[in-house]
Amino acid sequence: MRPLALAIAATLPLLVPSAVYAADPPAVDLVSAFMLGARDGVTMAFGGGQAIVQFKQTGPGAFTGTLQGNDGAPPININVTDKGSCVFDIVFSQGGQPGQGIELDATKLKGVHYDPGAASTGAWSQYTISLDGADGVVQAIDASGKLGPTTASSDMGTSLPLADMQAAVATFQSVDCKPPA
Repeated sequence: MRPLALAIAATLPLLVPSAVYAADPPAVDLVSAFMLGARDGVTMAFGGGQAIVQFKQTGPGAFTGTLQGNDGAPPININVTDKGSCVFDIVFSQGGQPGQGIELDATKLKGVHYDPGAASTGAWSQYTISLDGADGVVQAIDASGKLGPTTASSDMGTSLPLADMQAAVATFQSVDCKPPA
C-alpha cells in the first residue's frame, strides 16, 4: 500500500492546478498591503489616530471593519479591484453608500517610499506614502466613479509592519506588474 501512496503523491502536482501551490498572494492583496497597509486583522488609523478601525479580510482585496468605540456605526469597507492591465481601483465606502478612492496605474509606478510619521502608538504606526512614477500613476475616484487629479503622496496609519509593506511592493513589481524602465 505504501508504494501506491507514493505514486499518488508523486502525480498529485500534475492533477491539481498550479495556482493551488502559488506562494504569492493575489495582486489585489499585495496592492492592499503596500498602498494601504491593509491585511487581515490589521488596525488602521485615520485622521492621525482620530478614527481607529480593525479590519477583517472578507475576500481577495476586500476588507471590512467598524470604528473602535462606535459599534453602532455602519461598517467601513475597502475594496481593491484589478481592472486589468495593471490598473487597480481602491475604494472606501461606509454603510452601502457609494465610495471614494483612488486608481493606481501600476504601469507608471517606479517605486513606493514610506517615511515614518510622528503619530503612532503601540497598536499602529503613521507613515507618509509617496509613489514614484509618471503623471497619472494615481488618480482620485469620486463617489460617481469619475477620475480626477490627486497627489501621489498621503498619510496612513497601520499596524502592518513596514517590512511587510516593502516586501509586498517587491513581490508585486517582480511577479505582477513590472516597473517601467
